[in-house]
Amino acid sequence: MNAKNAIQQFGWSIETFDNADYYRFNEIMAAKDKDERAVDPLTAIMGIRAAQSKRKEA
Repeated sequence: MNAKNAIQQFGWSIETFDNADYYRFNEIMAAKDKDERAVDPLTAIMGIRAAQSKRKEA
């Protein structure tokens, strides 16, 4: 499936895919968008409290 995606979506040749670093390629493909990444619990709590205080003010 990775080869198919690389060839179709990235325009890679079969040779380019074969020469690519398999583990690095999978690491890149598994990367999550910033809003989907895990957040430090303390930062998350602070963000929730800030959002709650904004709602109370409005």
